[in-house]
Amino acid sequence: MKTFSSLKQNKLTFSLSIIVAVFFVVSVASAVTTISTAISTAGNITTTAGNIEATAGTLTVGGASSLAAVTTSGTLTVGSSGTAVNSMVFGYCNIANSAAITASTSAYFNCTGATGLTNAYRVFVQATSSMPAGLHVEAASTTADATINLRIYNADASAATRAPGAISLNFFGIR
Repeated sequence: MKTFSSLKQNKLTFSLSIIVAVFFVVSVASAVTTISTAISTAGNITTTAGNIEATAGTLTVGGASSLAAVTTSGTLTVGSSGTAVNSMVFGYCNIANSAAITASTSAYFNCTGATGLTNAYRVFVQATSSMPAGLHVEAASTTADATINLRIYNADASAATRAPGAISLNFFGIR
């Protein structure tokens, strides 16, 4: 058996033993921090610094889950089937002081300021309390960036004309 002093005399052997030892330590440390098989536990998996990521395949959560925040760079499908969601936006838009609508007819108005909305979105609108009684939103569609085209119906047969006026509507867009 060689002693330290005899290894020191043979510098090549000494250098090679140090290199082998370093590679061994690095390999063990790498094996400890990289898991290449399935993990099964009856307890919790917790990280206090960093993320738990599924970079390939599917991350499946059985039972109830609680998420503080969710961000996806791809699509989101809720449930086992259905159409994937690419993006959602919501807010409000405004109709400037508008023209009158004859009783029992409809007219079109642009609701502007719908930040984030493009014509690629399906849009849903909800009238606020600023909408005069007797007027109803019949249809809505995105026609340009930040613009929703609305068809508003005057259902009040007793009034000859009624104008929406300067109003705001809530919107929700999904793509």
